[in-house]
Amino acid sequence: ALPAFAPPPPVDPVQQRLSEEVRNLVLVSEVGQTFARQQGESSLLEAMTRSARILFDFENAVVLLENPTGQALIGAPTVNQQRIAEFTVPLAKGGAVAQSALDRRMGFIRRDGRPLGLAEEQLLRMLGTESFVCLPLVAGARCLGVLVGGVAAWQLPACQKRERFLQAFGAQAAGALETAMSERGHARRQLAHVAEEYREAS
Repeated sequence: ALPAFAPPPPVDPVQQRLSEEVRNLVLVSEVGQTFARQQGESSLLEAMTRSARILFDFENAVVLLENPTGQALIGAPTVNQQRIAEFTVPLAKGGAVAQSALDRRMGFIRRDGRPLGLAEEQLLRMLGTESFVCLPLVAGARCLGVLVGGVAAWQLPACQKRERFLQAFGAQAAGALETAMSERGHARRQLAHVAEEYREAS
């Protein structure tokens, strides 16, 4: 007779890593398709923060975009985060968020007794968490901004383990954002052109 309970086969860590990588690739490509379906920048930002909250267990997420002069990151308001619109991070003043954008490197920021910069403190208050992940949105050679996801301090190590997945997500988000921005620029130029023709005609 067979024993009533068979122990599960031992898990091969390499196999586990591999299947996780494959799952992440599938998720990232699905996310990319979701982003591509969005109409306009605001619905794209909405989809980005919503997807990030679902995929990475962020309690809250906000996007800061580089301003036209490239000297600061400005909060991009979404339905859930209107307050972020007044939020600015000057890139020249230093701080973990600015550094993350300038270096195009992920930042894992937590309150651990050391004093944080003003921008970081304000973000933690806005997100209502004790730590956050700062994900640069890099398209080509340009950092378009950062996605900031609030997490509990105990979740940070898990986020650090998923750094490659986060970066792949960031690349998809940045690509979609770049397309949306260039479309907006194109629409603006067309509008200016039509206005110019109208002025000449009248």
